[in-house]
Amino acid sequence: MRIAFPAAALAIITQSSSCLAFTSAPKSSSSFLTTSNQRCNPSTILHAIGLGPSEKIKAEIRQKELDLEKVVWVGPGPRDTRQSSVDLKTDAWYAALLGDAIDNRDRVGDGMFEDTSSAQLVSQELFREINEPDVYTEFPPKKPTKEGAMEYGFTRYYNRRLPDTPWLPPFGIEKYGIVMPRRGAEAWKQFDLTGLVQQEYEHLPESYGMDLELSEKDVKVYRDELVKRGVFENEDEVSAQLVYVNGRFAPQLSIVSEEAYNLKEAPTDRPDLMKAFAQLPDGFTDAMPSEVGEMSEQQEEKQGQSIAHMSWPHHNVGPAASQFAINNQQGMACFAALNTLRTKSVTLIDVPAHKVVEKPIVIINAVSRGGGAKDVQEIKQRGEGVSFHPRLLVNAMPYSKVSIIQSSVDLFNEEVDENEVAQENPALYEDETFLPKFYNGYTQLLIRTNATVQHSYVDETGGMVTPNVESLDKDIRTKEANRAALKNTHFEVIDAHLTGGDAVYKSTVIEMGGNGRNRIGYTANILQPNQEVFLDAMVLTGGVQKSDIRTTLHHSGYKSVSKQQLKFMVGGRSTLSFRGRIRIEDEAQQTDADQLSRTLLLTDKARLWAIPSLEIAADDVKCTHGCSVSDLSDEELFYFKSRGINNIDGRKLQMYGFVRDVARSVDPVTFEKVKDRVFDRLNNIVYLGKRAIEQDFASI
Repeated sequence: MRIAFPAAALAIITQSSSCLAFTSAPKSSSSFLTTSNQRCNPSTILHAIGLGPSEKIKAEIRQKELDLEKVVWVGPGPRDTRQSSVDLKTDAWYAALLGDAIDNRDRVGDGMFEDTSSAQLVSQELFREINEPDVYTEFPPKKPTKEGAMEYGFTRYYNRRLPDTPWLPPFGIEKYGIVMPRRGAEAWKQFDLTGLVQQEYEHLPESYGMDLELSEKDVKVYRDELVKRGVFENEDEVSAQLVYVNGRFAPQLSIVSEEAYNLKEAPTDRPDLMKAFAQLPDGFTDAMPSEVGEMSEQQEEKQGQSIAHMSWPHHNVGPAASQFAINNQQGMACFAALNTLRTKSVTLIDVPAHKVVEKPIVIINAVSRGGGAKDVQEIKQRGEGVSFHPRLLVNAMPYSKVSIIQSSVDLFNEEVDENEVAQENPALYEDETFLPKFYNGYTQLLIRTNATVQHSYVDETGGMVTPNVESLDKDIRTKEANRAALKNTHFEVIDAHLTGGDAVYKSTVIEMGGNGRNRIGYTANILQPNQEVFLDAMVLTGGVQKSDIRTTLHHSGYKSVSKQQLKFMVGGRSTLSFRGRIRIEDEAQQTDADQLSRTLLLTDKARLWAIPSLEIAADDVKCTHGCSVSDLSDEELFYFKSRGINNIDGRKLQMYGFVRDVARSVDPVTFEKVKDRVFDRLNNIVYLGKRAIEQDFASI
């Protein structure tokens, strides 16, 4: 486009060493670039009229930046002094969980990846990822060309350093090379991070990593307790059932099969599985998992594709350790790495190609009062707790089909008086003392070409919250404040990779435990054409719980589909934070993505933060997201009253009707039991009083 400038009215911006001069061009001027007595800056003028700097100016700027990178000083002083006391405490808390992995580079942790030299490669790689900050991360990110040269990408969030200033890494990687939780970070703003790091969980269960041997009497006691909890299935209803107690495999309670078994040693003879064990979420493992077997030409082009360079060069997120990428992460990569370094046993579900597993595979992670620790009384006197790191890896080969039910449940009655020893079930009460527990789970799924996986995850640990804490009754509020399970923390990372075309992943997530802090990070990477992901999620909170759920649906495959339905019910004085992210790369054309979150705030004291988001780089997609927040309908309650149903029962019916769709999405084998347990939890958090505002309210 040709631009004409009136000579008499043209204002020329010229830059000197101390001021900006504005001059008018004379009529006889042949060029508006030379009318000022002061020397003009062509780059400034070109910027002013929207033409940008010349190639020569670009080259000069680029050379200056490269020169600056050579003289940058990175010292410990600026990295530490800008951290708050909570940040420093967080790093120390994480170091305690790592154990001797932080002090000994030759022996990095004591997990299952330490037995052989091949297995140690996984552990050592993660150790370097955690403990060696990438202090020379370049902005904007670079990508190698076919000729081997490095090309600059574009991002409007371009960070420049002033001369002679130290390079300061983004918040969260001041000490480690992987992002640590920070109270002011986007991923942790509403989470109780201060309460988390005040509680130590550095101890492990006794004989952690060894099978749990039980007597005949104890086997019956454990089985009866699991049946009472509603998670134990009959042998004729499942193809396999693996039971873990405090992170230890219980073979006498389990049923293994060719497809599902406990993995005690690293599978060094399976490079595909070893690579999966080293995979980290949030882009810290930059290469996407590869498909196995025969692949189409399009699939081969995407093998090991870099996450940092997707939608290059205008819309890529850049390196995982960059601030721009960190702002959109779930913040769970450090806990996935911790799980890999500290886990002792892994549940492996390896379904061969063309195999259809007719009956579901059940995984049960049970938790006892003392967490299986050895010196319970001594640990309690010091105010410390115990941690365990369950791991599940699902490898569904091409054209296979499997259904998985994964449950976390308590093995104790929370109402037991700690001053009395439970004589009737001594196996369950190895010590009457309750210890705070940190459950750090990591579930990985690799879903190959035309494979179908149905996955149901249900967490019920932490017992029941105290009902009616929203009232002004101090005794009720004191009882909830002193509830032992408030010191528990439950984390679960679910990381699914659909590596083959036409793969299907149907998932259900139900979080209704009574732990003080709950957090779920759910990620589905949709990498190939015609893949489908369905997520139904439900979170119930009450008492003074702090809960958090993060979902990320990453589309990079052509004509892929994702559907999310999330139902939240927040009662008592609890808080819930939700952030749902859908990212669609420029090559994922004709994607159909849908996300809907609906929330019932049951009391005036409950709090919710809901942040749905879309990042779309493609131009031919169908995407929707919605969020609603409301209370129970007075009109419906009036209808129940007209049919002889009181307010409390009417509210229970409304609450169950609200979450019924999610409960029905679990595997049919366990649906009836899950439905009953959900109803029990709803009865416990139902609002018994009157609202401050009697009319209905709902978000737009």
